[in-house]
Amino acid sequence: TDLATELTELGATVHITACDTANRDQLATTLTDIPPDHPLTAVIHTAGTLDDGTLTQLTPDRLNTVFRPKVDAITHLHDLTHDNHDLTAF
Repeated sequence: TDLATELTELGATVHITACDTANRDQLATTLTDIPPDHPLTAVIHTAGTLDDGTLTQLTPDRLNTVFRPKVDAITHLHDLTHDNHDLTAF
């Protein structure tokens, strides 16, 4: 809220949406809802999920917990923005 307020005071238009970027359908809907007069121009992906352990200790469920928000999300972001948005940064 503080960041949105600060950006608005600086003249930016701010719209905050909750979305699981690892869920392709949710992400597609979120991207579709971006107004054409304020197009998406950059994607900064900062997934942060932690489940410490050595590789041999990670079960399939733990691997899914760690990698899903990273690998699935970045794959969906790339696929859904590559040809549909004029990005200056990814």
